[in-house]
This record gives sequence, C-alpha cells and structure tokens, in this order.
Amino acid sequence: MRIRLILAGSIIGLLVVSNSAKAQSVNANNYDIHVINNDHSNHTTSYEMKKNGYRWNFTNEGNGKMYIHRSALSDPAMSNRTNFYSFDDFSFEARTGTIKIIQDGPYQTYAELDIRAKDKSYSDRFSLSQSSNGGAGIFNHANSDIEFGTNSSGRMWIAANGNVGIGDESPTTKFNVVGAVRASDNANEAEYIEIDHGGGNSVINHKGDGNMDFRFEGSTKMQISANGRLGIGGDFNPTHTLHVQGTGNITGAVTLGGTLTASGSTNLQGVLTATGTSNFNNTVNVSGTFITTGASQFNNQVTVGALNANQNLEVYGRAKVMELEIKPNGTWADFVFADDYELRPLEEVAAFIAENKHLPEVPTTEEVSEQGYLQTDINATLLQKIEELTLYMIDMKADNEQLRAEVAELKQQLAGQE
Repeated sequence: MRIRLILAGSIIGLLVVSNSAKAQSVNANNYDIHVINNDHSNHTTSYEMKKNGYRWNFTNEGNGKMYIHRSALSDPAMSNRTNFYSFDDFSFEARTGTIKIIQDGPYQTYAELDIRAKDKSYSDRFSLSQSSNGGAGIFNHANSDIEFGTNSSGRMWIAANGNVGIGDESPTTKFNVVGAVRASDNANEAEYIEIDHGGGNSVINHKGDGNMDFRFEGSTKMQISANGRLGIGGDFNPTHTLHVQGTGNITGAVTLGGTLTASGSTNLQGVLTATGTSNFNNTVNVSGTFITTGASQFNNQVTVGALNANQNLEVYGRAKVMELEIKPNGTWADFVFADDYELRPLEEVAAFIAENKHLPEVPTTEEVSEQGYLQTDINATLLQKIEELTLYMIDMKADNEQLRAEVAELKQQLAGQE
C-alpha cells in the first residue's frame, strides 16, 4: 500500500506497510502520524493522527468501507471512540463533483444527510433524506423558511407555514407568484395559457387556435373561442358573441350590441338593452326592463312582470306599444251582415239587459274577474255588437224617414183645410 501525505504544501514522506508490519509512524513538526495493522493480517488497517489531546482515526476494516473516528487521547478504548462517520450500516463516498451517503444496514429504514450551523441544535437541522420505500424528502426542521436560488439570488421560498412563493420571499397564500405564469403541453410553447397582472389589470392570455375551456370535474361548462365568442352551458362552438345553452338569469343591467341567442330559459330581473338581433328559443321571464331596438324573436313563452308563465306572453303591469298586430285566427263578426242572421228585436235585448245586467254574448263582470278574456274573442264580440247596433240604427233610420214622410203629408193636409 502506498500513502502520500501532503501537509502545508510539503511532502512529509512515503510510508510502505507490508503484510507483516504491525505499526509504523512518522513524527513531523510535533504531529504524530501512525499507520497501524491491528491484526497482523492486513485485514484491518488504521491511519491515526494525534494532536493537542485528540486523535483522528481513518480505519479500513477490510469490508470495502473506510470509517472516520475522533476520540480523546485520554480514552484508550477504541470501542468508545466518538464517531464522525462510522458503523457498518453507514458509508460515505466522495467522487469528483458528487457526494453520496448510503444507509445500507439491516436495521435502518432511511438515510439522511443533516446540515446545521454551529450554533443550531439537532432539532433545528436541515436534512435531505430517503426512505427504504423510495420516498425522498427535503426538510428544514427549524421554524423558518427554505430558500432556493440561482446566481446568488433567491428565486423561490417555502415559508415555515408551508406557503410557497416564487419571486416572493414572504408568501401570504399557499402559492404566490410574482410575474407571469405560463402552462403549455409542448416544449416550444407554440400554444399556452398565461396568467399575469400588471398596470392594475389582471390578464389571462391564451395563445393558440383552439378554444379556452372552463371545466368542472372534467366537463366543459364555458368556452371562449379563438374569435372572441363566449359560450355558456356546455361543450360546443359558440356561433354568437354570447351563446347560452340552458337557463339564464340576469339580475343587473346588460347592454348587447350584437346578436343575442338564448337556447334555454331566460330570467331577466334587471335591465336588458338589445341593439342587435335577439333570438330566444325557450321561455323568457322579464321582471325588469327589456329594451330592444333591433329585431327580436321569441320562439316560446315570454313573461313580463312575473316568473310563472303559463301562456305564450304574460304581462303583469302596463304595456305600451306603437302598433299591435293580431295574426288571423278565423274568428270575426261579419256573420252579422249575413242575410240569414237573426237580429234580436230591441224589446228582447231590453228584456235581457233588465234581467242579466249585460249585453247578450258579452262576458259578465264576474267572468272577467275570475277568468279574464281573450282579446281576439272580445274584439270579435264587441264588433258583433257594433254591427248589430249598426243594423238597429239602419232600421231606426228607415222608420224615422217613414215617420217624417207621414208627418209632412199630415202637415199638407192640415194646410189645405185652412
């Protein structure tokens, strides 16, 4: 075995230990250096250095490992030495650029490298460890943070309470980031999503041709397409600036300048101003204000003023329209002018009114209060009464003209007698 010792830049000597040598020593400048073969068989060899009452031993016990021990000179028993790196179940290996610590004893379930400052206790140590099941850990056992840095600057911190900060050494939430955060599924970041904040604005930036999906438990609930259209209610490609599938409930003021298409039920409790085309394909309930200056199409029920529509259109309150068009329904009152129409004699009408307190075919006050009425039916009924009244007036005019002719004739007869 050849051992070269270099102290203070000078070569002290070259020691050669043979198989039969028990011990050799060199004394240089009051340093005691011993190479000891304890068992005469070269199975166990120790290298010992002594100074100022302390002894360091480097021991090769023939098992492929070297053990480093420190003990006081007053302690002659090597078995009571203080261990720096020792015992059969622990080994230390140093290579170029690499330090390995291996715990391979039968009674140990993990290996740990502890680092601590001179004035810190064992409970305040910093450690790297690995368990026998393959799990690894980085721990700061003290009540303080862990800092990760590059280029002599801190980059990431793990606070004592578990909060993580990137660019923030005092994170106040579980995950704080100072700067933009970008996520991509490819290395060249041709497509990605980025979250940033700057200039008082919060920004979510999506780069790519696909949609931006908002999901719950893996199911898409809202989408923003590449052309800026917003779809709510499922996984679909929105065809309008705002495309809603399902029930919509608006409680504030909304102004729409483009096309509005609602495929589900819509509840409006605020103000909705639509300056473009509005298409409603399901029930619409309006308890607020709906202002439209464009074309509007309602393909199902519309309720204004209440949320329990059971008709195609219900208005609870006043309605003001510039023009109201009633589509043909085949019911009108021109049958009154048919030749076979039997007009009630006025005496019969008078008797009916005296008994029932309303006109024939006209609903009573009680019926209107309880059941309301259909506008087309009441319009036809009122027109029927107007046409009947017209016939009565025509008959009365004929009777009146006959009476006038008779009066004129009587006047002539009286004038001739004079």
